[in-house]
Amino acid sequence: FNGVLKLVATRALPKGEGYRRQLAALLIPMSAFSAFLNNTPIVLMMVPVVRKWAVDHGRILSKFLIPLSFAVIL
Repeated sequence: FNGVLKLVATRALPKGEGYRRQLAALLIPMSAFSAFLNNTPIVLMMVPVVRKWAVDHGRILSKFLIPLSFAVIL
């Protein structure tokens, strides 16, 4: 599942779109994955992917990780 989650995250977080679109594109699929997988592993697998993306694109990491955690719990 890790490869699938990384693929979704890298496609959901493009460089040129706005913050809200990027956030929604990340959170909606992750919420769907949480219906089939445990919450903690999803967040743990996504942290390095989102961290690398945020650093590469100059985004604030906490603005993506905190909502990711809440979306997976939802």
